[in-house]
Amino acid sequence: MGLLNFFGRGPLSPAKIAKMAKLAANPFAQPDVRMREMERLVEDGSALALQGLLRRFASNAQGHIADEEEKSWLEDTLVGMGQPAVASLQAYIRSESKLTYALRALERIVGREVASRFFLEVLQAYGPQAHRQDDAKLQLVLQLTTPPENSGAKAPASSAPAPAQGASDFPRALLPFLADHSDDVQWAVLDALHAALQLKAGAALLSPTALALREAALPTLQRVLLDGQGSTRIARRVAALCALHELSVEAGSVLPTPLGEEYWLDKKGIVRQRPKNTA
Repeated sequence: MGLLNFFGRGPLSPAKIAKMAKLAANPFAQPDVRMREMERLVEDGSALALQGLLRRFASNAQGHIADEEEKSWLEDTLVGMGQPAVASLQAYIRSESKLTYALRALERIVGREVASRFFLEVLQAYGPQAHRQDDAKLQLVLQLTTPPENSGAKAPASSAPAPAQGASDFPRALLPFLADHSDDVQWAVLDALHAALQLKAGAALLSPTALALREAALPTLQRVLLDGQGSTRIARRVAALCALHELSVEAGSVLPTPLGEEYWLDKKGIVRQRPKNTA
């Protein structure tokens, strides 16, 4: 044993790292105790120490303010580490369900484009029918579809304002998740699709990119709208989106009973909303 290890300094042993990581993630420990252990893990900087350190993101400490402050500190600290933190962040994102801070940290390190490709890779590995990863999928979708200026990630002070997102920013790989097992995932994708199909200020017609996106989304939207097997809440949301953007479904289709009371199909199969009875 080297002299530094004898006096408790130098690289930490796996057993010591495990003990410190457990204490750093203990929701009942005092905030100063958790911070002390996190700082020691950061100082060690090994892959094993970072793996243990990231467990802090997976626990919710008592005291909302302290919990957020500690996680924000950890996010900033990981960003300050830069590239050495990337592999540990990616491993955490692939395996855990509480992802928001880790997603933002990775995006701040590698940039929006590289991070988005990785997030889509993880999301596609789960797939729309994965039941146990609903929380993780929702956080991935939200990070992928929230404009950078609204995502909670901190941009450098010198960064130029991010352009407004549109159809060209909507990841086509999200379209299968319009029929996801989770209502919340579906809703998040529908919100993003709606935003992507909105006309830009001063525009009279959708751009070719938006038109192509609309056509690509239509088969899945039609299936969710007409099969009558899914959530009524989601079916209503799909019907509202179709009516707003004047999307048509297959001729001769019939809307399921709950929807037929609020929406109808015209001769071209375009979804229309019935006037509300104000009497």
